[in-house]
Amino acid sequence: MATPAGNLTAALDLAAAGLPIFPASPDKRPLLVGWQEKATTEEEQIRKWWDTHPAAVPAIVIGRADLVVIDCDRHPGGNDGIKSFNRLLSANGGTLADVPMTRTARDGAHLFFRQLKDNPLGNARGGLPDGIDVRGVGGSSSHQVRFCRTVRVGGRSTARRC
Repeated sequence: MATPAGNLTAALDLAAAGLPIFPASPDKRPLLVGWQEKATTEEEQIRKWWDTHPAAVPAIVIGRADLVVIDCDRHPGGNDGIKSFNRLLSANGGTLADVPMTRTARDGAHLFFRQLKDNPLGNARGGLPDGIDVRGVGGSSSHQVRFCRTVRVGGRSTARRC
């Protein structure tokens, strides 16, 4: 099981991989004003943030990281984005082998892909089956997601695999 100290380790690992990160609260709120611009890969700054916010979880600014995230939500008694996404994969001969993914707080999933260079994907809701959103560049705000090996208050891990 992940620990808050493990969250700092995860933040440093993500930064070492070149992903600009910033601290977020366990309920997804950025802990910095101007987080889109302040996200960094600099170890010293990241350590300072976690000294100030030891229970923080690392979050990535999707657009700046050149990533696109498929966000599969699950709502009790409602849409199941994971089932919908699996149907899309089956219908199109797709596979998720070696795709980095994390479990979300409501048992959904974030699937991480490299952004298209020539025609980057933005943020969208409703273009895919119910329960599936796209998080990319642009829109009214830069989107962020929490990443793997993070832990929420109470010790509940939000990650299944990376």
